[in-house]
Amino acid sequence: NYLTLNKKVPADILNALQRIDDVDRLADTMAAHLPVSIRHKQNALELANLQERLEYLLGMMESEADILQVEKRIRGRVKKQMEKSQRNYYLNEQIKAIRKEMDGGENEDTIDEVEQLHQKVEAAGMPADVRDKVENE
Repeated sequence: NYLTLNKKVPADILNALQRIDDVDRLADTMAAHLPVSIRHKQNALELANLQERLEYLLGMMESEADILQVEKRIRGRVKKQMEKSQRNYYLNEQIKAIRKEMDGGENEDTIDEVEQLHQKVEAAGMPADVRDKVENE
């Protein structure tokens, strides 16, 4: 799970890990390449019992995977919001251009009023179906 979420692990590291036959060496190599503090790496390396060391490493990898999942969700939300904002800006600019063509550019107050109403509708945070009905009106 951790490796599928973390795209920053170089392919040569993954290949090297797959070629290691000694479990002790594998655990040490994994500890060395995890993106955690030196203290956490040192704690892992100081565990003499192999099972404890592997469990400790697994816990660190699960924590890192959780962090990566949260970061992925945040990036998705931000991207979605940016796309929505860009789409709204583009549509507003199209509306302005159409109105200028229709009115000959004489009725700037009406354009500003419509923009203000549109911004109030967006800021209200209403459900999509309600917002669509309001915008149609």
